Amino acid sequence: MSRDDRPKASDLFPGKLPFETEFREVADYQIEVTPDVPPQRTRATHYYTRDNPPKRLFDCDKYICYGGGISIEDIVRKMVKDRSTEFSETLFCRGYEGSPKGRDKYRLCMLRFEVRIHLTYTDT
Repeated sequence: MSRDDRPKASDLFPGKLPFETEFREVADYQIEVTPDVPPQRTRATHYYTRDNPPKRLFDCDKYICYGGGISIEDIVRKMVKDRSTEFSETLFCRGYEGSPKGRDKYRLCMLRFEVRIHLTYTDT
């Protein structure tokens, strides 16, 4: 990591979302995450399915953001607890803009993420 790189959420808390072990009652899922990037860049939607599982945390794209991203795992955990099948919301990044080692905090990161999740449960 270079001097100017800030660690992102998945760097601090690595790992894939454990559907097979932790969310056994989920038969199938579709997850879409679209970062709301500045107008000069293209908006790319990221798609996740059983064949392409997401990480626990989706990283923030801003280079100055420290620990940034959103927790896909927390959303899915709440959905499973409530037995809900649909989630669609715009969430703010959980990181902050700061110095490369994270000692100085300049301000909260204002990047937003459009998140859509569809879960299908087993019949048990």
